Amino acid sequence: MTKLKKLPLWSKIVIILFTVILLTVGGFFVYFKYFFTIDMTGILDNMNFYTMEERINRTFAEDTTETVAYDTLQQQRKGKLEFDFSGITAVESSMKDVFDKIGDIGNAIRKIPDFSALKAGSQDSINNPANAIKYDRIYPFAEGFAGVKLNGKYGFIDTTGKEITAIKYDFVDYFSEGFAWVGLNGKYGYIDKTGKEITPVKYEQYPDIFFDGFAVVGLNGKSGYIDSTGKEITPIKYDYAYRFSEELACVALNGKYGFIDKTGKVVIPLKYYKAKDFSEGLAIVQLNDKWGFIDKTGTEVIPLQYDNAMRFSEGRAKVKLENNWFFIDKNGQKIK
Repeated sequence: MTKLKKLPLWSKIVIILFTVILLTVGGFFVYFKYFFTIDMTGILDNMNFYTMEERINRTFAEDTTETVAYDTLQQQRKGKLEFDFSGITAVESSMKDVFDKIGDIGNAIRKIPDFSALKAGSQDSINNPANAIKYDRIYPFAEGFAGVKLNGKYGFIDTTGKEITAIKYDFVDYFSEGFAWVGLNGKYGYIDKTGKEITPVKYEQYPDIFFDGFAVVGLNGKSGYIDSTGKEITPIKYDYAYRFSEELACVALNGKYGFIDKTGKVVIPLKYYKAKDFSEGLAIVQLNDKWGFIDKTGTEVIPLQYDNAMRFSEGRAKVKLENNWFFIDKNGQKIK
């Protein structure tokens, strides 16, 4: 410290600047060393750091061999997808040979080979790999099918690469319970796994996936339901329609809420100011600014006396009364 004090001012400044630069460079080195050892799936993908083979491995899945197994769709969208190259037996050249013949990986990495052509043994696809490049984008598989994009339009392929629909839609979504919605000219409808439209492409606002055998559809600012045959089980008349939960669905009309069953029949009258889905056999309802709970017959089993309430979970619900939150059981008794 004594020697440092004796140094000229300019020497002290040089030493300090050198120390700052050294620490900065060292910090960046440590950061990038760690950063590039973690899961870089999305970042590397966007930066085109993957080889073509790795890109296809991540994008095209052989669902029939259960190489795609995820707990949720969100995990599927983030997960690494693998394709079973051994399934391509009609051509002598391996997929890697095809990838190696593609000169500009930077441009090709966003494209997907037409696997159906390769499986058919198209020698042209081997000699001219550019001819095997087909789709602008391919989306994650769900239930054995994936949406694909080509020239601004969308369709679906199966795990062999076969197109089950024409590439003609403006939008598509993933399959759920055997069905997917497709959009065209500002409207949407639904297709099954053969690519057949089970409904006309006529619905508007807020397309929904199939859930528990039904989908919520909208038309002219109103909502209703269709079943797995595409049949409307209710008139498209409700102001709000929610997914089925425990065999009943919450609907609203003219500012009043109630519940319907899976035939479309109103089983709990639309008389409440607000209502929430059933959970553990009970649903929260509001009337005259107070909340309580009803069962599936519409009986108010816990009086509408609370300022706020949450759904039952594991036999208890959180409620608010006079600015105090506490838990109650299914008899309405406070849990201490």
